[in-house]
Amino acid sequence: MNMLKFLDRFPIYTFEPLYKPNEESRETLYVYGPGYKNEPASFDIQCLQLQALALFSGKNYYIKYSNKPEASPNGKLPFLINSQEVALDFDLATRDILEDNANKNTGDKEVATIESLESLVQNSLKPALNLILWADDSNYENYTLPKYTRDIQFPINLIIGRQLKAEKLNKIYSSNPSAYKNNELVDMAIECLKNLSVFIKNKEYFSGSNPGLLDAMIFSILHIIINYPGENALKNMLVDKESSCSVLLDYNKRVWDKYFS
Repeated sequence: MNMLKFLDRFPIYTFEPLYKPNEESRETLYVYGPGYKNEPASFDIQCLQLQALALFSGKNYYIKYSNKPEASPNGKLPFLINSQEVALDFDLATRDILEDNANKNTGDKEVATIESLESLVQNSLKPALNLILWADDSNYENYTLPKYTRDIQFPINLIIGRQLKAEKLNKIYSSNPSAYKNNELVDMAIECLKNLSVFIKNKEYFSGSNPGLLDAMIFSILHIIINYPGENALKNMLVDKESSCSVLLDYNKRVWDKYFS
């Protein structure tokens, strides 16, 4: 007898399962990590910025630590796997998180101020920190390289480190060659810290009543400056209790306590 015809003689009964797993796919954020002192915050500026923005959004993202960015759409960390299992690079992931969490109560004047501060941070504070992380030989060899190439075997770790270093320094130079050549970036960053201190003095967040993209940018940079084990002038400025910039230390702790601890 044909086996299919034989099986047709037996009725098939189906029953509802006692337990149904959650079918909604959990969004996963891939970042360099863990951070210094094995803390949950990434040690990379862009990774921590996206990590902070995700936490500000209130969505339940799964954080995956990695130093192998090959699965990313552009071969770089961070990247986000969304609920449709689509891989989004840093820019698309930022846009995806912001779409549902835009501060619609921000007026035109506040928007202009926020955009001005964003430009200031991007053009002075961020490149100065990257200069400290990547251009200072002692910092690079003792702290930056080991973090970015964790678990990667010698000599591949040195090759990857050189590639990352060249990429970071070329970006700094191309964005502001004059400041790079004349060693002005750190001085510009200190002025930026002073301006940020004045702005945040009587406020809880830079973006308004709730933290937004500007807060994610500033927090990520401040946190890495404060926790980086190597020497840097920006850290000295922040931790000096006599400095007007110490208010940023309080801001950093406030964000950390609410969203990371």
